[in-house]
Amino acid sequence: MSDAGQKGVVAIKIGTSSLLSDAENCTVNLRALASLAESVRRLRDAGHPVIVISSGAVGAGCQKLGLKSRPDDASVRQALAAVGQVHLMRFYEDLFSAVGLTCSQVLLTLENLADRDQYHNAQATFRQLLNFGVVPIVNENDCVAVEHDRIGDNDTLSAQVATLVQAEWLFLLTDVDALYTSNPSIDPTATPIREVADMAELLRVDTSCAAPSSPSEGVESASGGGGDGTTNDSTNDTKVSTSTTPESGTQWGTGGMATKLTAANVATAAGTRMVICNGDPDLVPRVVLDKEQIGTVFLPAPAPVQGFKRWILSAPTRGQICLTTEAAEALRSGTGPLTVDGVSGVEGEFSSGDAVVLKSEDGAEVGRGLVELSAEDTTSNSENTNTLNIVVETMNVCLLPSGATPTSATPTTATPSAVSEIAEDEEKEEVVVEEVEKIDEIFMKNEAEARISKIDTKFAAGFPACSSSSLQSMSIVSSSTGGSGVMDPSGFLEEDERLVGELEVAAKKLISLRVD
Repeated sequence: MSDAGQKGVVAIKIGTSSLLSDAENCTVNLRALASLAESVRRLRDAGHPVIVISSGAVGAGCQKLGLKSRPDDASVRQALAAVGQVHLMRFYEDLFSAVGLTCSQVLLTLENLADRDQYHNAQATFRQLLNFGVVPIVNENDCVAVEHDRIGDNDTLSAQVATLVQAEWLFLLTDVDALYTSNPSIDPTATPIREVADMAELLRVDTSCAAPSSPSEGVESASGGGGDGTTNDSTNDTKVSTSTTPESGTQWGTGGMATKLTAANVATAAGTRMVICNGDPDLVPRVVLDKEQIGTVFLPAPAPVQGFKRWILSAPTRGQICLTTEAAEALRSGTGPLTVDGVSGVEGEFSSGDAVVLKSEDGAEVGRGLVELSAEDTTSNSENTNTLNIVVETMNVCLLPSGATPTSATPTTATPSAVSEIAEDEEKEEVVVEEVEKIDEIFMKNEAEARISKIDTKFAAGFPACSSSSLQSMSIVSSSTGGSGVMDPSGFLEEDERLVGELEVAAKKLISLRVD
């Protein structure tokens, strides 16, 4: 590629409240769109590829059809999204063309990101669009998304897209100018938090959409210090309110401060610097290029996740698993997989292979993982079909930052050419995965089928050598042992021993690619 000199990708999510200038009549805010086009032009001139995540399709559809309120019926909203998406893209095309930019439309669904092949296809599409100098305009494909399989809000979608392309910056432009220590509409002492160095230090969050008029009053840091270099005496943890106001937000939007903090958790773990700020698009180049301190900045993790675990991080989750204290510590230390006895609660409906959120007993998000069992089997030790009751293998867990203090320096991020290299690494990983699966499939046909899941568990826990002597000590259940149900260990097939050795070699290759 010829873009080695390009700078990091900047992803900009513009919310419905910013796109619609009249909440009652739902008219498109042409001034905001024009400002966005100018800001993107400035970033492009400075060498930054840009991706825009756009809300507002349903609201624009309401405007086009003369509706005064957001409908509750899902099929009606999907129809309005189909109308509004075209309506919005017309404005994007006209205004971006006016400043010499070419834009494209990219519509994603949960399935596109949850399926690894489709994930890679989406990644390749973004890479080529950025290579062409095109500005992708991204939204969820509301027209075809099934209600229970929707991403749900564009804050989450923007974090997933930023993770997909390894963006350097993610901006959430909204009607909130910062994260606050308490609800500023009812607490005159509320102050904005200007920097969050560690997501684990946010004990409570302000989900209010109300904010004082001056964004410059009060500077505080979630790492325990003020933006002016002062230190909070009371605690090193930032305590902020979870209160909300009845009038907060608008009828047209679907997000809120809680979804923005979830997005920050994902984006920062992937190495992206995220900013929550007022909906004025002109603020973006002022932060990126002019280095102004605006809104709340969430610093990226010092060791971003890569490869397979990056996909786990960006895959939409279908449920939550609450962990016991011991299980949470075991996952954090990598000493073992998550088993059924380490689960204290389950939320949502998920199946084997789905991504879920893993939470500690105090509600903190430990990470994301791909489950081996369904939600039903996870809650019932006696009914699941996995002999070792494994819920999530160690290699299938993507831990989120906890307690690490990132540097304030600009993070190492990917240009489109670097994204290409990442894709090549992931393709190599896929080859090894296929090798493991092929050997495993052959092995499962042998009479040692009842034992292979335990061998796989040893591999996942660190792949200790599986010697012939250890194989000889196994008691292997078999249906061909004259009714005794137990095979003589000395009868373990040489072919099985060879396959175990091949599986161990292939699995070691895989774990080396998936190491954090």
